[in-house]
Amino acid sequence: MWWTGMILMIVGELCNFIAYAFTQAILVTPLGALAVVISAVLSSIFLKERLSFQGKIGCLQCILGAVMIILHAPEQSSADSTIETFKSLVISIGFLIYAGLAILFSLFLIFYCGPRWGKKNMLIYITICSLIGSLSVVFTQGLGFAIVHSITTGDNQFTHWFIYIVLGITVVTLLTQIVYLNKALNLFNTALVTPTYYVIFTTMTIVSSIVLYRGFQASPVAIVTCVFGFLTICSGVALLHNSKSDPTTTVSSSLLTKNETVTHSEKILEDDEKILRESSIECY
Repeated sequence: MWWTGMILMIVGELCNFIAYAFTQAILVTPLGALAVVISAVLSSIFLKERLSFQGKIGCLQCILGAVMIILHAPEQSSADSTIETFKSLVISIGFLIYAGLAILFSLFLIFYCGPRWGKKNMLIYITICSLIGSLSVVFTQGLGFAIVHSITTGDNQFTHWFIYIVLGITVVTLLTQIVYLNKALNLFNTALVTPTYYVIFTTMTIVSSIVLYRGFQASPVAIVTCVFGFLTICSGVALLHNSKSDPTTTVSSSLLTKNETVTHSEKILEDDEKILRESSIECY
């Protein structure tokens, strides 16, 4: 069963990589919220986990926001998918400044803030994952574009030295992202980490894509609709995860268990006292 889950996770990540290779990150990354919806529905079917009304509203919001983004997503700014074109975008002044600031701020969080406040504030590790993850997404997209271009046109992009730099950066950023996301999940409640990470990571990914491609081609109406769609997804994810960690239900169940234990103990004591009284009467 464990191997089945691992294989399915690998297949899912490969499909995610393929999606980045064929379309823009500003469309793929927000749609990752649908995985949360599907997992909630499947858990209610197979694991018999109760999906509350609040959780159902959250699922509906995620689907509605995803549809809004799909219908109004801006087009990719760069039609040329060669590694040379991606190289020219990466070494542009705007993206170098963004990448440099993201790396410096991540290092500051890792070596200064992490040892001091990492165990108390989940935003430190989540911010590291989001900043590094925004870089990993754009480099994953560039690598995917190069692979698709090599297959479809026959122009082998792996003869260019820059693609190996892209590959190395992709591996390093993905590993860093996984390490610090696991740290956040080990230290803090998953119901808090997951929606917070989704919102910050998706926001930083959209920002990095805009900086890399120097904006995107879309009308003001489409841009505003995409923003509202993204905010709708964010609120839906928050509702869905909040419904899974309803403190009222937990407290009520714990109090009920405690009361049942006390009642059972009192009953045992009463029975023991009754037996002792009967024994003393017989002896007398």
